[in-house]
Amino acid sequence: AGPGAFPQLYVCQLVKNCGVKVVLGGQGGDELFGGYPPYYALAIKNILKHISTPEMFPPFSEICRLPLYGHRYGIFQRFFKRSRNKAPSLFVYNQNDIDAINRTRSESLAHISDLDPYEFQAYQHIKYYLPTLLHVEDRTSMACSIESRVPLLDYRLVELAAKMPSWMKVRKGTLKYILREAMRGKVPDEILDRRDKKGFPTPISQWFSGDISGWVRKTLVQEELMSSEFVNPSAVAAAVEDHIAGRADNGHLIWSVLNLELWMRGIKSGWRDVQ
Repeated sequence: AGPGAFPQLYVCQLVKNCGVKVVLGGQGGDELFGGYPPYYALAIKNILKHISTPEMFPPFSEICRLPLYGHRYGIFQRFFKRSRNKAPSLFVYNQNDIDAINRTRSESLAHISDLDPYEFQAYQHIKYYLPTLLHVEDRTSMACSIESRVPLLDYRLVELAAKMPSWMKVRKGTLKYILREAMRGKVPDEILDRRDKKGFPTPISQWFSGDISGWVRKTLVQEELMSSEFVNPSAVAAAVEDHIAGRADNGHLIWSVLNLELWMRGIKSGWRDVQ
């Protein structure tokens, strides 16, 4: 689920140190009500799709907000950034692998292929991404002997959210619009209207080029890779050296390869020698 598990563990430790035994977590809110930045782009797709459908014609005010949604998601910025700085290819694929992945994905999502772009993505988040977040929530809270409950995932609320049209969730330039408005008057406005909310950002790029750069280089460059059937060792070494030297930000690529490498070492050693 990503490096956010580290700060989440520290939050749980802070909770424990405060003497609190049970907490309420907000898992599910972003998936159910459109809280992730990509939902801006999905709102654009849905608006454009329904412009030609009289019975589903979006509000004119939402059509006018198309440039705002594009700006807030950073579509143009992302496009130019990707075109200027393409990440190196570290993983080894063959056409059979790619065909198998595409075939499995198509088969697993065939029953929702007729959904709107927004609902299609929301289904995937709930079905495949949310369980990993709940896994982390469960492990980090249990590690600190606290109980974390997730009231937003009460089945009645999930069923209600699934029946809501997407324009109720991303509206007036705001993610999770309907949830925010439902809480208006119950939750302070400064919380409902804040723009600086973050998940659990983790400075892995700084870690990999700073405090633990020696361990990263030792694990992925100097030692034999147990994951060499899945990654290109020379490409991995180049990505690590470029990152440590500050020539590129390959933090998330290194994170992925590190996880794969440590997992493969665990499998091949029976988990005895992985520290």
